[in-house]
Amino acid sequence: MPHENSLAHLTVVVTGANGALGRAVVNLALARGAQVVGVDMAFADTPCASGERRLSVDLCDPAATQLQLGNVGDFDVLCNLAGGFAMGETAFDAGENWAAMFQINVETLRNATRAAIPVLRRRGGGRIVNVGALSAREGQAQMSAYCAAKSTVMRLTESLSRELRGEGINVNAVLPSILDTPRNRADMPTADYTRWVSTEALAEVICFLASSSAGAIHGALIPVAGLASSLRHRVAGGAAGGDFAYPACFPPRADRAMKKKVYVEGQEGTTGLRIHEMLAGRADLEVLKIDPDRRKDPVERARLLNAADVVFLCLPDAAAIEAAALVSNPQTCIIDASTAHRTVPGWTYGLPELVAGQRAQLRTAQRISNPGCHATAFILLVRPLVDAGLIPATLPLSATSITGYSGGGKQMIAQYTTSTDARLNSPRPYALGLAHKHLPEMQHHSGLGAPPVFMPVVANFYQGLALSIPLPYSQLPAGTTGATLQQVLAQHYAGEA
Repeated sequence: MPHENSLAHLTVVVTGANGALGRAVVNLALARGAQVVGVDMAFADTPCASGERRLSVDLCDPAATQLQLGNVGDFDVLCNLAGGFAMGETAFDAGENWAAMFQINVETLRNATRAAIPVLRRRGGGRIVNVGALSAREGQAQMSAYCAAKSTVMRLTESLSRELRGEGINVNAVLPSILDTPRNRADMPTADYTRWVSTEALAEVICFLASSSAGAIHGALIPVAGLASSLRHRVAGGAAGGDFAYPACFPPRADRAMKKKVYVEGQEGTTGLRIHEMLAGRADLEVLKIDPDRRKDPVERARLLNAADVVFLCLPDAAAIEAAALVSNPQTCIIDASTAHRTVPGWTYGLPELVAGQRAQLRTAQRISNPGCHATAFILLVRPLVDAGLIPATLPLSATSITGYSGGGKQMIAQYTTSTDARLNSPRPYALGLAHKHLPEMQHHSGLGAPPVFMPVVANFYQGLALSIPLPYSQLPAGTTGATLQQVLAQHYAGEA
């Protein structure tokens, strides 16, 4: 079974591939199914037994970099890992160190990226992953050159993302704290290495950003701090077993006897608030919440989405698609309240009475689309009659539904509860263009060949609806009566009270 962050069928170029982090990324990318081109001045231009192709390139030389990467052929991902660190003098005495830090951290990135962009454009998109530094988010004493260079990497990442995202090219950066490498251990022999970030853990985050699972992440500067860089569990691996490391942002499931974790993405909206109210008294659940200041932070959102057992998406369609793409944990169940996935293969329609076996399917489904209110009423009336042959699938249907104003969200609720406009006392038809967002699921899940002509009406009451479907007897099978229809519906829903 492919890994959820698989790189199969992708070609990944890794600069700085002979360094400690470079080797970790190369090895993980190969394990995930990628073809890898390792770029480092220490290499000879030869293939390796592992399947990695190696290039010796001076990335500080723009012309050489353009020529060498241009000869690689097509590739999908550029991991800009080449760089270095050095302490320096005070900010105004940095001297040669200043130029060196910008040369190996900034110019190498600029040269490789300049060579890669035409290739990625020709491919119709791709990924660029850069390496900033957690310490460079603010200035540090005796580190002015390094902090300035890595800060430039971060600003370049953000600028490139804004310039290229419209072309399908994702540009992001990781911001590691101290990496656990042989060089750092030698330089800091008395340090507590367990508080550092392992190169394997950082490679996991980089390979995630290189994968299709990160397709919705643009311009992110992702901190990868120490203290809990990975959680190691002993797992079965033959007679001797083996170590399996999970990246910190996607922890493994704990004991299933523990509380289930629920996260509501879009918790400030009407539906999200209502779900929180309903779950507040459940002692068997842990409801995860996002800091309001980080609601648009893709890294924090991804962490919570993947930490939860159950995720409710209470978002507009486009945002729900983006959020679902952030979920890579195969054990996380997503329940989407938007219309985005209601007719999408691989998503189970959340109407247990729909057909025989639907309830059992929902119990094990990992992707569930919550039905629309009007659609629920329409489908529950029509689907059993279509399946029984009493409504021909080709029969043009119409429907009218009168509903309360809460379905219109906060704006409509405020309009009805605070306005003195007398016109709101009368029912108001809407969606007069006959393109209501529930129509695709109304057709798809009722088994009809065409969507109904649907007229929804909003009225001055908070919630609830009543839907009506006129059925001309002349268009139904001979001998069909109201009693016939009622009997079929009663049999279908027997025991569903």
